[in-house]
Amino acid sequence: MAQRSQPQSSASNARTRLAALGEKKPGTKAAQLRLLWPEIKTALDKGHTLRAVCECLEGDGLKMSIYTLGSYVARMRRSSPETAQLLAAVPILSTLGAGEGERSNGNAEQERSADPLANVRKSQAKRPAFDYRPELADPDKLI
Repeated sequence: MAQRSQPQSSASNARTRLAALGEKKPGTKAAQLRLLWPEIKTALDKGHTLRAVCECLEGDGLKMSIYTLGSYVARMRRSSPETAQLLAAVPILSTLGAGEGERSNGNAEQERSADPLANVRKSQAKRPAFDYRPELADPDKLI
């Protein structure tokens, strides 16, 4: 029975230490910003600037540049579950510039992927500028 009381006491000690750790301020700026993220997000959503948020954080002893704060905010926005849901809802097109009729035709897509210079040829055909190619010129018609 002494063995059973040992794990319970070590588990309670661990809980006590973790509770005490939860009371302390995190050591890194990223962790501190993660704790404040809901408030920062609310302020930014209401129209406050990064500069205003940065000044508020400086007042509380968390000093960083606006660029650093912007980097952290971008990372937190990317990792938020709301962003993941929005990205999952947006369909990703398999090919750029494919029309609706062309997408359903698998053969046309295979033909397009077989020619790596198809997009260059297509853009060259639409060139609005003057295009002189001496190899196509008739030497008899030149002055």
